[in-house]
Amino acid sequence: HGVLFCLLGAQPLLVVGFSGPLLVFEEAFYNFCRSNNMEYLTGRVWIGLWLIIIVLLMVAFEGSFLVRYVSRFTQEIFAFLISIIFIYETFFKLVKIFEEHPLQNCGSEPNGTAINNTTTFYSNTTESTPTKITGQPNTALLSLVLMAGTFFIAFFLRKFKNSRFFPGRIRRLIGDFGVPIAIR
Repeated sequence: HGVLFCLLGAQPLLVVGFSGPLLVFEEAFYNFCRSNNMEYLTGRVWIGLWLIIIVLLMVAFEGSFLVRYVSRFTQEIFAFLISIIFIYETFFKLVKIFEEHPLQNCGSEPNGTAINNTTTFYSNTTESTPTKITGQPNTALLSLVLMAGTFFIAFFLRKFKNSRFFPGRIRRLIGDFGVPIAIR
């Protein structure tokens, strides 16, 4: 699948993956399809067909002259919008995790009685029914620690470019790839 895409893309080293704007678009389109009871893959096919028509029209009427109106300012505004969307999604999902898995006091309720954290499953059938597990306080705390840890590792690896450790080439390499290293 990826090899065929690279060959048809006319570039043997074409990176098959999502970029920031494409990821935001795909998530928004998937949520749109789910909320309107539409088939996602069918919608993607229609988007592809419309893109073919638009690209052929742009080539036929030499629409490439419009590129001169795209300035650095336009690119920066678009990158800022994508960043804001990612930051919003991160905090929205973190708040959702804290609502589903609130933090609890260590072993006692506010009135002083002990908490018994046991879960019992009763089943008379052989079918497994998926249940949503909620109320696990460690999940919210772990999510917060992982989010903050990833941010600080990425932040300090990015600042590593201006430090005095290692030769300049290695510092630039670590600084340029600090965010993917932190996410990995």
